[in-house]
Amino acid sequence: MSRNARSGVFVFGLVLLFAVVLMQGNIDPKRNKLQPPLGKKKQTEMIFQLPGPYILATFTGMRETVAGLLWVRADEFFHEGNFDAIMPLVRLSTWLDPHYMDVYKTGAWHLDYNITDSSERSDRRYIPAALALLKEGYDNNPSAYDLPFEMGFVHYNLKIKDYGKAVEWLKLASTKPDLNPETPDAVQRYPLVVKRMLAHQYEKLGDIREAKKQWVRVIAETGKMCREHPKDSILKSDLEIAQKNYDMMLWRERHRKWDIYPIVETGFEAKWVRKKPKVIVVSGRVNLLSRDDYLRLNPNADATERAESMQVRMDALKLSETPNWVNGARVDIVLTDLDYKLEELKEFSWEVPKSATIAVDITRIARGKFELEIDMSQDPKIYSFRSKKYRLTATIDPRTTPDYMQDRIGWRGEGITDKKYLDTKSVPGVRLIRKEWIIDKKDII
Repeated sequence: MSRNARSGVFVFGLVLLFAVVLMQGNIDPKRNKLQPPLGKKKQTEMIFQLPGPYILATFTGMRETVAGLLWVRADEFFHEGNFDAIMPLVRLSTWLDPHYMDVYKTGAWHLDYNITDSSERSDRRYIPAALALLKEGYDNNPSAYDLPFEMGFVHYNLKIKDYGKAVEWLKLASTKPDLNPETPDAVQRYPLVVKRMLAHQYEKLGDIREAKKQWVRVIAETGKMCREHPKDSILKSDLEIAQKNYDMMLWRERHRKWDIYPIVETGFEAKWVRKKPKVIVVSGRVNLLSRDDYLRLNPNADATERAESMQVRMDALKLSETPNWVNGARVDIVLTDLDYKLEELKEFSWEVPKSATIAVDITRIARGKFELEIDMSQDPKIYSFRSKKYRLTATIDPRTTPDYMQDRIGWRGEGITDKKYLDTKSVPGVRLIRKEWIIDKKDII
């Protein structure tokens, strides 16, 4: 190529670059209405810590490309175990491309599960940050089901166990389509998954009336889609699954009206001891369900129903580790500052309150006994113990027990009571078994 030709190409490139800058100057004010500001000055300055080509690409209209490259780097940090380096890249990626939904979902997952103490318990101080990140993502992408589903099922159901909030978000998610650009013409299966999950969530909440209504809607909608796509075997399977779940719930509703009686007195007992500084052991016993009690059948039922009921119970006993006791229930153990409440952040930040102490774990009930050691001595940055007093609770929530145990104690604990520790106030309409201790700092450290 001659010198004049090279000069012409160079000049043409400059003209194109100038045109891109002018166009981007017109586009950016409109984009800023869609995407969140970085907020803190510390975060704003992060963009200038990027390599020079990244900064140039950012200011010349290639924001989505830069966001993708940053997210690839974040994935590399994840596989290296360098979680501290991930969140700044999450912040930059979502700022550069506010419609990159995988970053919101995966970033929240990192906050929820991958920042742990030396015993691999997740650092619960990051939950408000995860919720704020997902909420920001939904505000920027209100037309898709993905982020409200993450809020409902992954966070409020699995992580926080606030089943009422989970229903709210799943109801919202069930009204949204699947906007995956890779499957624009495919059958919309994921919204059906969300709608089935909503039916399960109503049942988890103990709202059987709404659960039945939701299953009827799911069956009708799936049936309509099957007629529109008669060769789709997956849709046919979806319909069979929905019908089976609905029939089983109706069966359980009918049988549990009798099976929860007589009411079980749990005889719950729990204690805690300080094993050494910042290490406690919580233990106890509870009479939830014996094998003989579980196999007791309704004498007024006909032979067919009694046979069905016995089959369900025998199948459940196969899951038990001991021949004389049905296992499956859990005890939630929570230690927090006395005045702790789950914070609601107005905008996303991965900075956490360093003074807060929150330890959450669960332990299994086996042969009517439970025991759990919580070691907080190795992680002073997570468990600072700056407060003067702490609240320690041991709770059995019937809504978290398996189906076979709920067959005896009910969806909301209708079949249990306790002379000392029955709690009907913490969650209205639910019969929890709960013991609480108020502990002085000196008794832990």
